[in-house]
This record gives sequence, structure tokens and C-alpha cells, in this order.
Amino acid sequence: MSRRNLSPFIIALLLLAGLLAAMLCVKSDVAWHALRNYALIAGRYSVPYGLFFLAIASLSVIICLAFAHPASKSGRVWKLVSVYFGIALYCLFATLAAFEFILQRNPMWVVTPQTSMDPMQIVLFSLDQWRADDEAGVLGRPGVSAKLQGPFALYSLYDPSAWKDEARPQIVFKTDAQGFRNDGEIESPDMVVIGDSFTHGAFVDRDEIWSSQLAERLNKTEQNFGLSAFSPQQSNNILQRFGLPQSPKIVVYQLFFGNDFDDAAQFHRWKQSGKAYLPFLREQLGEMPQLAMTWQWFRDRFLHQEKQTQSGWRPIECRVGSNTYAMGFGPPGGVLYQEKEQILAYPGFAMTIETIEAMARECRDAGAHFLVCAVPAKASVYMDCIVDRENQERFLRQQGLSNQIAFEDARSLIDNLPALFEEEMKQRGIDFVDLTLPLRGDAVEKSALLYYPFDTHWNPGGHAAAAQILTEEIRQLGWINQDSNRD
Repeated sequence: MSRRNLSPFIIALLLLAGLLAAMLCVKSDVAWHALRNYALIAGRYSVPYGLFFLAIASLSVIICLAFAHPASKSGRVWKLVSVYFGIALYCLFATLAAFEFILQRNPMWVVTPQTSMDPMQIVLFSLDQWRADDEAGVLGRPGVSAKLQGPFALYSLYDPSAWKDEARPQIVFKTDAQGFRNDGEIESPDMVVIGDSFTHGAFVDRDEIWSSQLAERLNKTEQNFGLSAFSPQQSNNILQRFGLPQSPKIVVYQLFFGNDFDDAAQFHRWKQSGKAYLPFLREQLGEMPQLAMTWQWFRDRFLHQEKQTQSGWRPIECRVGSNTYAMGFGPPGGVLYQEKEQILAYPGFAMTIETIEAMARECRDAGAHFLVCAVPAKASVYMDCIVDRENQERFLRQQGLSNQIAFEDARSLIDNLPALFEEEMKQRGIDFVDLTLPLRGDAVEKSALLYYPFDTHWNPGGHAAAAQILTEEIRQLGWINQDSNRD
């Protein structure tokens, strides 16, 4: 074939090189997630891989046509038209495939309804970060040591222009031989803490976690057995197997009002299913949605519709003291905006109460003090700070309450769960501290930003505030003096 006949393939070959570069070399903004248990899935490449193979197939057809030897003039014309049409088709497939690879590896570039997902999906679709466990379902992977940059998993739900310039914390993430976030095993620690991602320390260094600061304030030693996305039943299993055998004097269980009741119900369903835990969760959560789609990128960028696509995922402006912050709140929990009767009827609520009663009984039998610490959902702390009606409506849409309830009613209902739970703890004689009102007071009165703006977890300031509240509570309970006497 002559050099002139090869000229139509120059663009095609360049696009093929670009496509391979997109597959192999594009830096991903979710790479840090793959190192720990908050991985946004950068896989799920069915669309770009399909386009890639179509591009290769079309290129193969083009090459075959180019080397064909038609016997007639009409055959030569047909070959010429087919080759150029094939090149155009190939260029289309290759270009779209390259866009798909790039955008799916960088979901923050595209803000669409398809990016909406439950935090459980984010946590549990990264199978390699967990090891299977017959009793608890999963445990953390031991011996992890990595320097990570956040935030954050849920940031991709919101308009990047609101947070792209925000400083991202560098954290050191290590796990011990059992897969928990401890620097080493302490023989007979004074205090053991259990809980979910707030105790595991999502997006903060080990010494910034509330339990570390609490131990330092009390001048006590502690071991942290928190694991992200753990239900109350799983935390109780960890307490029995890892916590109480260390003979602690104080056990603090951290409960999250956001989704722990949903997790309790889901864990119960898993126990009844007889299936492996992670495959079961994948069935429960359904297929992971695509994080970015090329046609939406083109629509948003070239039709200038990015502000019109699901404004519920635009930031919500909150005035905290003299400062105004753009915030995101993430998906709500199942009982966060319910009447008390509905909360009591929810199976996960009763399961959680029953599990906490078992924890209290086990700690009492082991001679340890037991305290339940309830972490409020971010909305419980900052709803009063939302600036105006437009942002309130956006908040309702983001929480899945649009056209269902007025903002004022939602604000009233969100206090039902903490009040009801405190009543349940008092009836059972279980020591309990609810962080909702103290943190709300810090946010409003002290202009404190306690949660990361676009995530549902505490920043270091939130952990410090919780540690201070718990320090005062434990001292008021008199456990420190009692422990000193026992020593």
C-alpha cells in the first residue's frame, strides 16, 4: 500500500494512541480511595470497554477494506467510501471510549443524578479492603500502612466548583495485626471503644480520633475497635471477641443516629440469609451506578445545563456564626424524619436497643463501666444554619423529602429520634450521652465547623468537641475516681 493510501489512517492511529493513554496513564482522583475502605469504584468499565472493542473491530474492518483489490471501478469507489466511513465510525468510538475512561476515573468532573449513592455502597463495594469473617461478616485487613489524601467519597455528589480549592488533609492510615486502627496492642487498656466510621476515624489521623483525645484528656490508655459501616450487632461481636478479653475498665460504644438502625436491620437479614456477607450486601444494594457518563458531560458543558441538573446536589449554604459555608449532607437514615410511633415500629430500632442491652450486660458481668455515645446526623446539627428558603428546599430534595413535608416539620421531626432513644436508655438504666445538643450549640454559638463541608463525618474539630463532652461526662459519672481506688 502506498504512503498516500496510508494517510487516512494517521488520525485513526493517533486516536488509538490517545485511547490507550486514557486507559493506562490518566491519573485518577479516586486513587487514594482504593488504598482504604472508602473506595469509589473506578471500575465498572462496561461502557468504555464496549466502545473500545467496537473501535478495534471497526479499525480491523477498515484495514481489510483498504487492502482489498476490487476488480471494477464501482468496486474501487465502494472501497473508498467504506474506508472513510469506517474511519469516521472508528474515530467516534475511540473518542467516546477515551472520554468514558477519563471521566469514570474522575467522577468529580461530572455532577449528575447518577452519582447519587448510599454511603454503604461506597464502603462495601471495595472487596479487597475487607477480610471475610463468619461471625461479624467482615473485619479490617491487618497490617495496612499508607499515607492518604482526602477528602472524600461523598464529595463527588456535589458541584466541584464549590470545593475544588478546599485543602485536602493528609492522613496516615495504619492497622494492627487484627485489622483495627491501633498502633499496637496494649495489655489491659483502661478503655475500649467500639463503633462505626466515627470511631474508625474516617478522614482523620489516629491521634485526632475522639477516642485518642478522650484517653489523653483522662490520662488513660485505650484500644480502638471501631470499623466503618458496622452495625450495632457487629460492634457487639467485636466487643465480645476483642474488647472485653482485654479487661478494660471503661467501654464506650459509639452509635450513629444517621444509619445504624438501617444497618442493624440489614445485618439481621444477612444472618437469616445463610449467604456470605459481602455478596449479600451487593444483592441488597443493587448494581453500583455509573459515576460519570460522557453524554451528560457533553450536555452539561456545551449546553450549559450543569446548574439545572438535580439542583438537590448543588451545595447548601449554611451560616455558621459570622461565616457562610457551602455544605452537603448526604443521604438520610431511615428513621431520621419520623414520628416516634414510626421509629418504635421500625425493626432496626428494636434490634439496636436489644443489642445495647446485651452490651451493657456483658460489660457489667466483666466488671467494666459501659457508656453509649450517640453521634448526631449532620443535618441535626446544621439545619438551623441553612440560610434561606431556596436552600431549605434544596435540602429537602437532597434528603428525599421534596413535596412530602415542609422544612419546619422536618426540623421538628429530626429531634424525635434522639429524645426517644434517650428515654429508652433511661428506662434500662444505661449510661448515655447524646452529642446532638452540645454539638449544635458549638456550631451555632461558637461558629464551629465540626463536619467536613461535603461529607457526613467529623473533621478534627468535631472529634475534639466530642472528646471534650465525653471527658466531662465520664468525670461526672465518677468512673475515674473509682478506677483510681481499684488501682
